[in-house]
Amino acid sequence: DQPDFRMSTSGMPPFGGIYDAKHELPDGVTAHWITYFIVADSDAAAATITRLGGTVTESPKDTPFGRMGKALDSTGAPFAFIGMQQ
Repeated sequence: DQPDFRMSTSGMPPFGGIYDAKHELPDGVTAHWITYFIVADSDAAAATITRLGGTVTESPKDTPFGRMGKALDSTGAPFAFIGMQQ
């Protein structure tokens, strides 16, 4: 069963997407946004995030959309990163 994930494009590459994460969130968590950054190499990005003072909260993993991970910057702001499939 694949999650409902929609990518927005105006030509290529994609510039935005929306994902229905309600099946992953604890009860009571309201709707929210997370910014995804497209990277050339998700594993290298995870290493760079750590080296620059951020925290990788979800190590990169393969998904149908690319290799994704999640992190916090050095101030605690969340973001995600994805190595898009070519």
